Amino acid sequence: FIGAAAAYLDTLKQQQEVLGVRHPLALHTAANYATSVAAQGLFADAAETLATVLAARRATLGHDHPDTRHAALSLNDFVVAGGAVSALKQALELRADAHGLQDAVLDALTLIADHRGAAVAGVLRDLSNASLIRLKKMAETNSAL
Repeated sequence: FIGAAAAYLDTLKQQQEVLGVRHPLALHTAANYATSVAAQGLFADAAETLATVLAARRATLGHDHPDTRHAALSLNDFVVAGGAVSALKQALELRADAHGLQDAVLDALTLIADHRGAAVAGVLRDLSNASLIRLKKMAETNSAL
């Protein structure tokens, strides 16, 4: 995704120079750039870029145009995802301090289930349980030595 973001940014700069910053093609490339940045987990940066795209699309295409609506929905997704990641990190840190790592992991999985679906949480829970079992076995082995 890093390579894609760099390519989109290079193309965007050229399009803005030749076509202008509010040209629909340049706005489309800017939206694609934002998506590639979001795919790297940089939701705040992606949201900032997409907010600019949304404002320009509203000004040039109107509020009801499908591209404008798509930009608004994508911006919402980036803001929610960024907030969820931030909240998850904070929850993990606080729970780990208060109750230990295992409770923090389980709480994080609950948050993910609430925000992103039980299927993802189930997979992560299985991985987490397997990791905890391995850690317990390693601790038991080390204490037996």
